[in-house]
Amino acid sequence: MYKLTYEQIQNIEGNATKKLLKYINKYTEDANFFNNVDFYYPDFGEQKNIIAFNVWISIDYITKDGKTFIEHFLEEMPKSLTNLEKEVLIERNKSHISLFEIIDFEEEFLYVKDLLQNQTQMLWEPELINVLNSGDFIFARIGKVLDSMSFIGDISYLPHSMKPTFLEEVFLDFNHVRLTSPSLTMKEYLKQHSINLYKIYTDCMYEAIEIDEDITSIVYDELDEFEGYLQLKSSRSMIKKHISNLIDLFEYYLMDEDMTLYDLDQLDFEYFFNEAIIDGFISTQEDLNSYISTLKKYIGFLKNITCDYKEAYEEILNISNNRFNYLSQLKYVELPFKINRKISTGVSCILNEDAISLIMDYDKFILYIIDKPLEVTGKNKYIKRKHLLEINSLFDLEEPLEKKAPNQEDFPLIHMFYKFSLNLGLIVLNGNYLTITKKGSNFLRLKDEEKYSLFFEYIWSSEFIGFISRLKSQMNIDKFKKDFMKLLASFKEDTNYRINMILPLFSSFPDFFFSYYKYLEYLGLIRCSLYPNYNIRLTSFGKIVLTLFEDKDNRDHKCNIINLELFRKSR
Repeated sequence: MYKLTYEQIQNIEGNATKKLLKYINKYTEDANFFNNVDFYYPDFGEQKNIIAFNVWISIDYITKDGKTFIEHFLEEMPKSLTNLEKEVLIERNKSHISLFEIIDFEEEFLYVKDLLQNQTQMLWEPELINVLNSGDFIFARIGKVLDSMSFIGDISYLPHSMKPTFLEEVFLDFNHVRLTSPSLTMKEYLKQHSINLYKIYTDCMYEAIEIDEDITSIVYDELDEFEGYLQLKSSRSMIKKHISNLIDLFEYYLMDEDMTLYDLDQLDFEYFFNEAIIDGFISTQEDLNSYISTLKKYIGFLKNITCDYKEAYEEILNISNNRFNYLSQLKYVELPFKINRKISTGVSCILNEDAISLIMDYDKFILYIIDKPLEVTGKNKYIKRKHLLEINSLFDLEEPLEKKAPNQEDFPLIHMFYKFSLNLGLIVLNGNYLTITKKGSNFLRLKDEEKYSLFFEYIWSSEFIGFISRLKSQMNIDKFKKDFMKLLASFKEDTNYRINMILPLFSSFPDFFFSYYKYLEYLGLIRCSLYPNYNIRLTSFGKIVLTLFEDKDNRDHKCNIINLELFRKSR
């Protein structure tokens, strides 16, 4: 612990930065050095652009020697730095850019959520406490500065309306990068491919700027007027919440209709709340109560100015008094992905190579369809051969070709992906083409362990087993699943067993095991060796998964993972 004041730390950090930039300027004296350096940042003014560029090039840019400028500086000129300055630069070199949501404030600290890594951090930022608001989205870099975590360099706002676009573009880019770097984590992506995030942020800001600036300026004048009214009537935190809610309402609905806040008297509130719940803009009782409270307060404010808002005020009061109708509706809104949390939590960080390959290959499958819809056959509506061959060649789990003219069923992994995707609504048949759905794009945003749990439950589902075995009786399928699970779970891990000892389980459908075992291999649960030994072996990973799944009390315990389009816009 250094027990330094904020000002002292700022001075140390500033001195370290000056020395580093002086070194970089000397290193890059060659006039042609920056010709091949691409950097993207919105035109917020020369000074802000210089700061953003200096932060990026000093921390993330990799020279021809495979090092950052900080690493070069620390190796070549360590004596020019004090011990504290060295520590500042060492920690700064570990920092990463991301999109953060301001969650809360506590004295001189603020809590932020890294939306790309789903992590919450406490930052020491006494000078920003009165500048930022809860619900703000900040494109910035964080890192450790001596004793505390803080923002590094300048911070930039992202409009609420651009959050879904930004996150979608980042997750798509992350999965594209992982096509060639399958083991890449989000943390590594943020560090190694930060320039991609700068470009995505820049594109989002320019898109936001294209919004009619006149209507936006009018809305902010309306907000200023309301904020002034609230100053003597509400706490600082409540004022922030009301203003944030009104901005959300404007960006979610009014902006697309070319309406300002003064046009709320034209709004059909019953229709609005129903649509907001269906869209996921309002997804909890807390959301509903918060927006009703804000609208009552704001329309009441307008009613005191002019009687034109009397009818709108009575309508929002009626909504408030009958909110139980909307609360019951919230219970029946179907959320897109139901994750078996027991499995996803249990396999987090321990997925084996086969399981990772399965997940990566499916990501490639989805990205292939995003890039170009798949043409299907006229009879079975299966994927046409030209696509099958291309997709198969992309896979880590590539299927060896044994036929001159293979069809979809000759590629068991692709065939399973096809069934899985239709089952979950990730793809849809559009005439003679398979196209991706919004839910399909959002699948890419799930964590690997969440994707794995969905695959496990589908491959172990009665529907899929019935499809493979041709069994029609649900009773027979349930008995088979129970017996087979019990047998596999009894195996010792990494021990070979003869396949013929389990074949009696399949006496009614003897070909089933040899059609089904490969899917358990895809899941990383077992390894089978056929000719000449015919052995089966439970992997150590398989032992963990089957132990988790065998617990009947938790078997159907599921949690909801909500995609970013259907979930409410964060405030």
